[in-house]
Amino acid sequence: MVRLLLCLFITGFLAGSPAVAQNNWAPVGGTLSGAPTSIAISATGDIFVAVPNEGVFRSTDDGASWTQLPNPHAATLGPVYGFNYNYKGKGDLFVGGGFGLFRSSNNGDAWQQLRIQPTVGTDPVIVGFTFTTWGDIFLASNGSALWQSTDNGATWSEAGINNDITLYPSFVACSPKGKLFAGTSNAMYSTTDKGNSVWQSISGAMGSNVSFAFNSNGSEIIAGGTSGLFRSFDDGNSWKPLSPPGMGNLTYYSLAIASNGSIFEGTESLLNSVKAVSLSADSGTSWLDISSGLPSSLVYAFGVSRKGYVYAATDNGVFRYSQPTGVVRAISNGKPSAFDLGQNHPNPFFTSTRIPFSISEEVYATLKVYDVTGHEVAALANQQYQPGSYEAAFDGSGLPSGPYICRLTAGPFSLTRTLILLP
Repeated sequence: MVRLLLCLFITGFLAGSPAVAQNNWAPVGGTLSGAPTSIAISATGDIFVAVPNEGVFRSTDDGASWTQLPNPHAATLGPVYGFNYNYKGKGDLFVGGGFGLFRSSNNGDAWQQLRIQPTVGTDPVIVGFTFTTWGDIFLASNGSALWQSTDNGATWSEAGINNDITLYPSFVACSPKGKLFAGTSNAMYSTTDKGNSVWQSISGAMGSNVSFAFNSNGSEIIAGGTSGLFRSFDDGNSWKPLSPPGMGNLTYYSLAIASNGSIFEGTESLLNSVKAVSLSADSGTSWLDISSGLPSSLVYAFGVSRKGYVYAATDNGVFRYSQPTGVVRAISNGKPSAFDLGQNHPNPFFTSTRIPFSISEEVYATLKVYDVTGHEVAALANQQYQPGSYEAAFDGSGLPSGPYICRLTAGPFSLTRTLILLP
């Protein structure tokens, strides 16, 4: 869940908050059946969902159609509690749950089972896993232990030192700054040395059903569970509660921070079982119910694509939010003398970079990034613009190093720049 995590925190929506459509969500994938509980999006934009008792499905066209992939487990996929790409490792796809842990090195076309405890009959139930910034994998197993793999899942060793983490971990997550979080329904711990020493206890127990969301540089962390919704601006050293979007006790099943800093959350009321999706465009100060279009659906997981689309895996299928989340902020509303696309800075860059552009008259404009083969890897802007100077953020996490082409199209005007992503 944690790789819901390709986001850059930029306050405010693109040229203001987006208008809310009559139906905020629309179903995608008429060929997809079942209730997906997990979602993963590759660096190239492919979307994967795991459906218990059905299998794994992949979409290469933004969810318009789906292909069922070979089932990772010979009998049944069972409950799925973890599903994501190891971007910092070899780029493999992992899926785990009550059936064990499986890895695919070819985009889901074939799977290999990874044994956590090869000397015993069956592996523990996997309740979650996370990929670190240095490529290791940490895995939480129900009633067993916290496990660590340094070789892409081939072998595992126990990682937890505190007794309650070792015996009953319920979640594990890694921030973009490389800080690990793990804990139970009653306590939370963290470590900054790759899990090699005693984990330090930190305040802010999240309860059960814990979800984490990080922005891309780690300056903001959102976490929620049965104990409420919390936020940290200091890499998890301290936590403060966020204002809930409604009255009553809520369980926060899913969280995501979009590219423009907007917070998406999927909740269920502990009082009346009402399910809802809420959005905050102002860092949690106010919330908007955006559940329209979702048929009383519980959102198990969100996924954010490079094109800015937010997808929701629900008990009624996969849905896409009607408004793409932009990654652009207005720098000045003064009228420039001409259209212009500036050189990105920094360039070359390691993970993220900013791209300045100017709009001299009201026009529908797009700003897109392509690889050297012409494949679109990101849509940074795609809407009507007023005259002004703007800056777009591009996150290259998970993409191969090398040159990329950025193209600004505004009416008859078109200009390109070359971006260089370092390994």
